[in-house]
Amino acid sequence: NGEKKEKDRDKEKKKSQLKEFIIGPTLARCGVCNQSLKKNIVQVGENRYHRECLKCFQCQMKITGEVFNLNERRYCKNCIEDVLQKRKQKQQKKRDNTKEASVDEAPVQAILSSLSQNQTPLNRENAGTLSKALSSSSSTTTQLALSALLRVSFIASNHPLIIETEMVQNACKLFQKFTENEPQAIQSLLWGLDNLISTGNRDLQILLLENGTLSTVISFLSSKTPAIQKHAFSLLYSATLKNDTTRDFLLKGENFKKINEAGHQPLKDEVKIPSLWLFSRLRPQDPFVLDSTVALLDSNIVDQVNESTIILTNLMIKDQTNVEKILDRRLVDKLYKILSSLQTEKETLRKAGQLLANVSHEPKAREQLRKQSSLLKTLMSLTNTTTDQSLLSSLLLILGNLAVDSSDTELDGFQFPLLVSKLKEPIPTVHKTLLWTLASLLNHDALQKKFLDDGGLVLVLRTLENSTQSLEPEEHLELEVNAFLLFKRLSVVDRGRTELLKRKVIPYIVEFFESSKSLNESNHTSAIETLGNLAVDGTCLSAVVKSGGISQLLRGAATPSLAHAAVTALINYSMNEESRRKLVKGDRFLRSTEDLPSSSDPKLVFKYLRLITNLAISNEARKKLQIWGVVEIVQPLMNNHPSPFVRTQATSCLVNLSFACFDFPEPFKKKKNHKSASKSVRGSKTTREEEKTNEIINNMSDSQKLRLVALRKIITLLESSIADLFVLSKNYCETLGKSEIVSEEKLRGMFSIADVTKNIHLVVAHLLSTSCSVWVSADVVAPFFQQLVVVKSWLEEYIAKCDSYMLRLVDAEAKSNIAFQQFLQTAETENSKKIEDYFHSPIANLRTLVEELRALHELTPKDHPDRQALASIVADLSSFEPTDLR
Repeated sequence: NGEKKEKDRDKEKKKSQLKEFIIGPTLARCGVCNQSLKKNIVQVGENRYHRECLKCFQCQMKITGEVFNLNERRYCKNCIEDVLQKRKQKQQKKRDNTKEASVDEAPVQAILSSLSQNQTPLNRENAGTLSKALSSSSSTTTQLALSALLRVSFIASNHPLIIETEMVQNACKLFQKFTENEPQAIQSLLWGLDNLISTGNRDLQILLLENGTLSTVISFLSSKTPAIQKHAFSLLYSATLKNDTTRDFLLKGENFKKINEAGHQPLKDEVKIPSLWLFSRLRPQDPFVLDSTVALLDSNIVDQVNESTIILTNLMIKDQTNVEKILDRRLVDKLYKILSSLQTEKETLRKAGQLLANVSHEPKAREQLRKQSSLLKTLMSLTNTTTDQSLLSSLLLILGNLAVDSSDTELDGFQFPLLVSKLKEPIPTVHKTLLWTLASLLNHDALQKKFLDDGGLVLVLRTLENSTQSLEPEEHLELEVNAFLLFKRLSVVDRGRTELLKRKVIPYIVEFFESSKSLNESNHTSAIETLGNLAVDGTCLSAVVKSGGISQLLRGAATPSLAHAAVTALINYSMNEESRRKLVKGDRFLRSTEDLPSSSDPKLVFKYLRLITNLAISNEARKKLQIWGVVEIVQPLMNNHPSPFVRTQATSCLVNLSFACFDFPEPFKKKKNHKSASKSVRGSKTTREEEKTNEIINNMSDSQKLRLVALRKIITLLESSIADLFVLSKNYCETLGKSEIVSEEKLRGMFSIADVTKNIHLVVAHLLSTSCSVWVSADVVAPFFQQLVVVKSWLEEYIAKCDSYMLRLVDAEAKSNIAFQQFLQTAETENSKKIEDYFHSPIANLRTLVEELRALHELTPKDHPDRQALASIVADLSSFEPTDLR
């Protein structure tokens, strides 16, 4: 074998010699210019060159003397000495660094090793070691320290020690040491700092701003390494969290120009989301941000879809004007496509469901949802099959929002029995959302009976009972809030009130008030409104009174945020004698009225005055109100309050508080025993006002007394009508007049309200123009006529504006307007009346008014100067035939 190899080598050598002989020296080429060599040839080592091509690699001068070859490079004699000297110094430095690194790397490597074993290595000693290593001159040591910093930065409990040992300051200095040629080090540095400031540490954010780190990070946005770009965008976003100072810095001209240019360049998939997070913080209304984020919903990358839903949610929270802009970009279509796809990942389903639930409270979103094919079928199928409780809660919220403006023909699609049956499933965290959805569906009368027939109320009470053990106190409270909302829906119908009474819900609500340490709007409004609705039923009212519900309502009335709901409920109870006694028991009610003169809410003041007016019907309650000095509280409101509505109600309130003669005893009313009228006034002790009243009554004739009673009835009717019309014009017409929902022509064709108000105005004018003072003593009648003067001024103002307002309300077009619907819901809640009542009541009162005026006319002597005027009024009103708006 050895001989064979030697023969082979000889053969190759001969072939090479033969090749060189055949080609010849003239075909050799220069090692620099690659041209043929013919003359002036210089050979260096195995290579040949033209004499004029041979130049020194360092000084680039033509080499005329000795040539030195080093690493395939040619040097002159002067330069080779310099190169060798530098090479020697570099090797020595490398040996020194290696020696130093052997000392620094060991403890850092130990920390990294312990981190990989899931231990908790960061104590003060380890933190000091890492901080020192970050400032080491050894690149290897600093890179190891950066890796360790990155790992410990993921644990929030390590952050205080990291900041205290100045690791951040040392790490920031490394930006000057590393370049993009070391992407792993730059990535670790950016990532670690991002973790540290993502908690919103303001001091750390300002530190990065002041030491120039943020400016350096901005420069990395144009990096060609996607990982560096990604962490640079993310770090800048974290720097702006809860900190407008750093945000303003990034928005400065040159800074934002660089950020904007980097963000608008074609980005790798992993960089898109961090860039959009930053832009959503800097320019949340930028169409580029909205378009790019919504477009990611079509992505095939799960993380991009999930993150884009979160970004969109934040954009809508920060700026409500973004909601409509995002909806215009087919957001609902994309989300519904995700939900209805069988291929969608669970996490993506959850995120899409949450975002769709968030926007489904918007009317425009619901309108777009209803255009989707098989909408309710798809939602109910998911609701019935999903095991993800978060997704189930989102689906229930969507269904609840859809139920708000669904027609009766759509109700079957909600599969109401299926939703009710889910109360039986052991999913307490979902039950609170389920109760809210059921409460929304119970706005439809058709479902209330079905709910009660299916035992829904029993299931709700059982859910409340079981949740005390399975839920945290805060979650249980949220469940109760939605349960009370459901109770409120049921309390507006007779069957619902009966069931609430039968199932002992009333004591439960009262106990809820008693056990609450504090009152707040979200937790107690529904409970208060439920108690208020129960007052319609006499049996329920008695149950509320016996269980102490009145005192709890008084407690609610003392809280500003709940005052409207509480006082509205108390007005309902003030119609009952037993309730009136409870209301004036103790001094809690008095304390709630003391601030009325200084209140800036005229609607609340009016409600309180209406409540006091009702209470003053009772002699016993009136005496207590007089003793408490309520007259002194109400008097300034009648004289000085800017709202004529409040002034008139205050006048009516003072009349009830001051004069007992208008509460003629029952025997007098029924038997017309006029002589005993003055003796039947209740109470052994009398006030000065009562004594004065009794004296006047004794001096009145029977016809005068009867005319006085008739006049009181007429004025009460006028008060009610004018109050309703005033609320209608001030609270509804002005608002809708600005929004121009319906035309004047439509309104003129719909209602003849102007005619109604003119006829009421005619009645008041006739009464004021006649010599009514001859009926009874002027001291008794004067308050009534003072009241009529105010009513007359109201009507004059109302009629003067009637042509411009034209009551822009309540036709099919207006009721289909979503903004109008929301306005109505708020107004009806505050005034405890539906919009139709404000139209209907004045017209209904006109019919009664005609009868009362006829009675007054008959009681008026033929020679009385007012008889002819009354006859004219009766004729005018009798010829008016108002349409029943209902």
